[in-house]
This record gives sequence, structure tokens and C-alpha cells, in this order.
Amino acid sequence: MKRRHFLIAATAVTAMTLGGCKNDAGDQYVGYWELIDKNFPHIIFQITRDGDTFLVEESYWRGGLQSGKYVSLRFAGKLQDGELKVNRTASVIWTYTYLKDTDHILKGDEEYKRTTAKSYADVLSRTKQ
Repeated sequence: MKRRHFLIAATAVTAMTLGGCKNDAGDQYVGYWELIDKNFPHIIFQITRDGDTFLVEESYWRGGLQSGKYVSLRFAGKLQDGELKVNRTASVIWTYTYLKDTDHILKGDEEYKRTTAKSYADVLSRTKQ
């Protein structure tokens, strides 16, 4: 009886461990990101995923320091050769490259670091007063 309980428990632990190790290609892109270079207007974005399609909601500061606000744009993209390709327009495609060593994303010559959902929401809420 004890052996059967042990085998059931061991099987359950193994299944949970292996299930937790699943890492689908592209999952590293999902999350909240902010521009590292503070010389540019503040740019933040969130990447979500629905199957093979990624949705990028990018928000950037538009206007003066006192009268400006965040403007948000949404774009769909797909993973190709390990990079996220996002259709900005019919003829413009942005390439997002994930840097595993630093957990950063490159978009052109802009580098973004991962941030939290709270930090992302705090930044966006600054203009909703």
C-alpha cells in the first residue's frame, strides 16, 4: 500500500516538474518592457500571445512635459526564425530580437528591459489625472 502511494506521488511530482519546464518558442517575448535610453521620449510596450499570434501594445509620450499624454498603438506579429516580426504598416515590419543573456529586447537600435505590470500601469496612469 505504501509503495503504491509512493509511486502515485512520484508520478505526480514528475508530471508537475516536466509540465513546468515547458517553454514554447516565443514565450520570452511575452511581458512588459520599457526603453532603457532615457534621452528618447519614454516608450513602453506590452506583448501578449494568442497561439501563434503576438499582440504588441506600444505606448509612447506625445506632447509637452505638462500637456502631453501617452498614445498607444497595437500591432500583430508572428515569430520567424526566433525573432518577433511585427507589421507596423503594410510595408514596414519591426523586428524584435530577444537577448537571452540580459533578458532585454532589441527593436532596431533601441534596447528595452523587462518591467513589471505595476510599473507599466503606473507609467500609463501618470496622464489619466
